[in-house]
Parts: sequence; C-alpha cells; structure tokens
Amino acid sequence: MEESSIQNFSIILGILLTVLNSSCAQALQRIIEPKQRIIQEQLSEKELKARTKQLVQQLKSEDYKKRVNAQVEIKEVLHSGQGGTALEQLRQNMSTETDIEAKMRLSSILEPYDHWKITGDVLNRIPDIGNMLQADIEKSISQVLIELRNIELESGKELFKRIVDSLFEQLKSSDEEVRKRAERILSEAGEVMISTLLSVLETHENDYKLCRPVTTVIAAIGKPAYDKLVDIVEDKKRRGRYWAVVALGKLGDKQAAHLLINGLNDRETPVRRNSAWSLGKLKSEEAVDPLLEILKSKNAHDTILYVSAAVALGEIGDKKAVETLIEVVQSDWGFVNEAAIEALGRIGDTRATKHLILMLSHECKDIRKAAVNALGELSDKTAIKPLSNSLKDENEWVREAAVRAISKLAGETCIKLLIESLDDKSRFVQDAAAKALHNITEKNFGSDYHKWKKWYDENNEKLQSDTEKNNTPASSDK
Repeated sequence: MEESSIQNFSIILGILLTVLNSSCAQALQRIIEPKQRIIQEQLSEKELKARTKQLVQQLKSEDYKKRVNAQVEIKEVLHSGQGGTALEQLRQNMSTETDIEAKMRLSSILEPYDHWKITGDVLNRIPDIGNMLQADIEKSISQVLIELRNIELESGKELFKRIVDSLFEQLKSSDEEVRKRAERILSEAGEVMISTLLSVLETHENDYKLCRPVTTVIAAIGKPAYDKLVDIVEDKKRRGRYWAVVALGKLGDKQAAHLLINGLNDRETPVRRNSAWSLGKLKSEEAVDPLLEILKSKNAHDTILYVSAAVALGEIGDKKAVETLIEVVQSDWGFVNEAAIEALGRIGDTRATKHLILMLSHECKDIRKAAVNALGELSDKTAIKPLSNSLKDENEWVREAAVRAISKLAGETCIKLLIESLDDKSRFVQDAAAKALHNITEKNFGSDYHKWKKWYDENNEKLQSDTEKNNTPASSDK
C-alpha cells in the first residue's frame, strides 16, 4: 500500500512539474516574443510605430519590471536593422510626450543619438553606433569614423565632421591626456583620416595649437600619408607646405631627405626653417654639409633658420660638424650660440671641452646653463673643477644644472660638493643634490644637510679608499 502511494505521488509530482515548466516557458515566450519579432523580422513601418508607441507607454508603468523591460527593449530595437526608423519614431514620441518621468527615461536612452545628432539613415547602416559612441572607448570611436567614411550618405558625412571637429578641439586642449587621447583616436582611424588632416594643414595653417598635433597624427598613420605630404611640399602654390615638412620629419622616412635638403633653399621662410628641423629628426647624414653651409654663411637675417640648423646637426650627431659648431660658439650670435652649445653636447666630442668651459663665465645665464649641460654630456673629467665653480653661480638654474652635470662626471668623488649644495638657498638646487646623492650612494636622507654631513664624516675614509682603488690602474703580467 505504501509503495503504491509513493508511485502515485511521483506521477502526480511529474505532471505538476511538466505543467509548471510549460507555464514558465509560455510566460517567458510572452516576454521575449515582441522583442524577437522586432529584431528577427522586418516589421512594417506601421507595426514598428505601434510597437514603439506601446513601449513608450510602458515607460509610464508603475510596475518597475515593466519599465525596465521597456527600456531594454527600446535599446534592442535601436540596435536592430530597423533602428533608424525606430529612432525617428521615438523622437516624435519624445516631442509629444507630456509625462515628465517617461520623457526623462526616454531622453536617457536617446542621449547618445541626440548628442551627436545621429540620423535614422545612419543608424540603419551602422546599427551599433549609439553604443560605440556612448562607450567612449578610443577604438570604438576610431571604428565609427572608419565606418562613416565607408557609407555614401550626406548625413554620415555631417556626423563624421561633427565627431572630427570635437576631436580637433580636444587636440588644442591644455590637458595633455585629453590631447594624447584625441591623437590616438584619429591615428587609429588610419587612412580614412588623411585627406581631412591634410586639409587642416592647408586651411588652418596659422593655427599652431591645432596643426602641431595634427602633424603628429599624420606621422602616426605613417606610410600611407607620405606621397600626399610630398605632393603638398612640391606644389609651391599650396598652403600649409611648412606643416607638411614638419609631418615628414616626424614620419621619419629617410627618402624625404632630398626633398627637405631642397627645402633649405625654398622661397618661403617657414619651409626653410622646418626643413632644417625635419632633417635633424631624420638624422640624415647627407644633410650635414648643406646644414653646415647655412651656419657658415652667418646671415643674421633669419636667426631661427640657423638655430634649426644647429639643432639638426646635434640630432644627426656627425663629428664633421664639431669645428663649425665651435666657431659658432665663439661668435656672438645669441640664440644660435646656445643651440650650437647644445649640439656639441649631443655630439659628445671632447674637442669642444675647452671652448665650452669658457662659456661658463658668459654674461648670459642661458648660455652658461647650456654650457654646463653640454659639459655634463661630454664625459670629460677635466670639466669637473670648472663646473664646481658653477655651483656658486648667481643663477639658481645654472647651479641646479651644475649639480646634475658634476654628479654625472664625478660620481663618488663629488659627494662632498653635493652635500654642500644641500645648503643652497634654492629648493630646486637642494632637490637636485639630494637626488644625485641618493643615486650615487643609495642612501635616502632627502635634503637633510645635517644627516648627509654626519653620514659623510662617518664614511669619509672608506669613500676615499674606494676612490683610490678605482683610480689605480690594474697591474698587468709581464
């Protein structure tokens, strides 16, 4: 009897579960069926209009789940193949809706579309464009630009321009992170951006804040932009040629060297200046002689050209330039002197040491600072004693540079001098000395003069012994 009861109970339980599962399945089907119909089927405009109107009505429901389901379904509709038609219908509903809460809910859904003024025909061609722009992810925005370029719609061109104009404004931002992000988005879009970017160089050639980062973007796109940049430079009637020259330098393709060398004699002053700068970026050895000819001419009418030539020679690093650069240093040529000093430091030839030491007593603080920095790059220990005098220079930036230069050249032998610099009245000099001491000794007493002095007094004998060992030549077997 008990066994029979158990069997009957099992049968009844099975029937109940089957019914329950069937009911759940039917309920679920009733929920998802309208959504599936819109996504999987092409509804007529009339049907779509009725469905979107129904969904807007559900946004007013007191039932939280119905409201959420309506919001989810509206988003799904917008991402379907008929999203454009739905978008225009929803905008009509939005304009006539009087329920404030429903209007706010609908507004939040349509915000990415309304912010960028996305039209229905564009949405039909790029169904996920709302998500891509709302996500605000760099690669997503780049992909939107690519897709907009590939659709032949006037509204698509207008949207492309709105997005690009927004990115151009970001390129001019004082916030470096904002600028760099805009540069990455535009460069990630690649070839589709080239004509727009080159157009900016021509139409906005006087807008330095915009054109400078645009040249960086063009260079990041790379090889596809090369021929078009060359076309601009070679066409003497086109505007923005000097920016195209800058872009070629940043792009770094050495096949541009011949064109840029010709640019040194261009009729336009900015083209000549930027050609010299770009040749330095290319590190073009064939440009050394033409750049030296510029410096030898000593025509003071275009100081910036000569500064650019000196800087370029330093970038290239050919020792053939040393003698001419020394002659420039010995002359009284203002900013050109400073550029030549910095170039000698980059090249690193010790023939310049004695000439740079003379510049440590120059009346101009910028010349003195440049000489200190250059001597720090030459690895010539004969400069240590003259540089120690610069620790007493009247200008704090010269003293700060001297701290860094001496620490490079002298290592442990300059610890006492660096500790004395901790007592400098300039915080910048103190910080530089503290950093140098930490790098040399691996001790960390910050800018505390007294702690460093105590440590030095306690370890002076060992430091001197280590220095003597390091300076003693190794014996060799005969």
